[in-house]
Amino acid sequence: MASTLENALRLVKPGEMVVSLTDILDKLGDKITADEKQQLLIAMLSPRREKVQPGDLISSDLLNVVLAEVTDLQMRVLKLESLGSYDQLSPVIFGYIPLPPFYPAQQITMLGKNFSTPAARNKVTIDGQTVQQYGTGTVGQLTFTAPSTLLVDDTERQVILRIENADGLFDTASVGVKKPAVIPTGAIKVAYKGPSVNTNVSAGGNYLLAFEVETATHPDALDYHLSVDSIWPAVIYESGATGNQNQLNLNLVSGQKKLLTISVTVPGTVGSTDTIQLTLNILQTTLGTNVPAWSQTLKLTIGQPLPSANDMVGVAIKSLPQETSMIGGRLVFGKPTDAVQPVRRTLLFLVDFSQNAEAGDYFLTCDADPHWTSSVTSTPMKLTNPLGGNASTIESSSCVIQADNGNAPDAILRFILSKDTSFSASFNLMVGVAK
Repeated sequence: MASTLENALRLVKPGEMVVSLTDILDKLGDKITADEKQQLLIAMLSPRREKVQPGDLISSDLLNVVLAEVTDLQMRVLKLESLGSYDQLSPVIFGYIPLPPFYPAQQITMLGKNFSTPAARNKVTIDGQTVQQYGTGTVGQLTFTAPSTLLVDDTERQVILRIENADGLFDTASVGVKKPAVIPTGAIKVAYKGPSVNTNVSAGGNYLLAFEVETATHPDALDYHLSVDSIWPAVIYESGATGNQNQLNLNLVSGQKKLLTISVTVPGTVGSTDTIQLTLNILQTTLGTNVPAWSQTLKLTIGQPLPSANDMVGVAIKSLPQETSMIGGRLVFGKPTDAVQPVRRTLLFLVDFSQNAEAGDYFLTCDADPHWTSSVTSTPMKLTNPLGGNASTIESSSCVIQADNGNAPDAILRFILSKDTSFSASFNLMVGVAK
């Protein structure tokens, strides 16, 4: 039987040199790793298993093939080490804080990877418009301000957001844009200013009652719907004008006072001591949210004088003046380390009593919300003596406000100050957890 060497020599041509695989791998040394050597050996021998057996010799042709494969492998490794792969350099978008839809001039934080630093080395476009203002930035987080000229309306539409890093590589995503959902907050004050003429109420009479409406809401200018609640016919209009219905629409600017007139007509057939209650209601309508307020209920009694302004209560409800967590009309709560934990803080409300406020106990309560709770002190604010003339005093009431967890959505809490059935005023406060 021929030896392995004899079998190998039968394939050797004159002038060829026979070298063993072991010698080849020894010559390569540490130019390639052990794993690369193993992969190379498998690649070389796989197509020749039927011809090459352990211990066989190989020809110079095969050796040249081996050296060519090694050279090609080294060149590819060097290229990858010097340039990196496409996946390593290309930016990738993971998400956003806050979530879309976005609105013009909104500050947005993009989450992802492979962003360039500093932030301004990236180029972000939304709907083809280039971002001009960048904030802080890392390779995984980029803060910027959406272009103020984004075309938006009340209906959300999808546009392309594009991020390109300093290497010219990019990623794109579809995002929604629309007008911001601005929620009005603050106080609406409705004050009764008295009758045009001091007289007794009588059957068949017509009486003009003056009211003053003042808003301290955010945003500045909003539309309001006013209506009169009265079983006797009543119409409302701006002073100096005329009216023929019990409803009125107004646009009010924050800090502006509007003087209104309610004309009440007493039916000709009424009892000698009949009494009605009349209330002026006001509801913000611009943004479709429920921000109501109402006047103190007036009592009109046949045979009795019309109520005067001196009988009414004037109040202003506001949070602690030193409160520094109000941002854009929103009271911001710090986000907890563990987002599932509740968020809680104590807020002090100041109540400014003036305009001959009636003596008595005033209670502060808060409407319920699915994600927010409030616990107002049960101790009433006591006004021992009525305030006459221009006298005023400030009382306070504390309230613990709590979100059920760190991911609770923003909400409007309506605080109501009331005294039995003769007075009620409201204060609307927008609350939210830091994003």
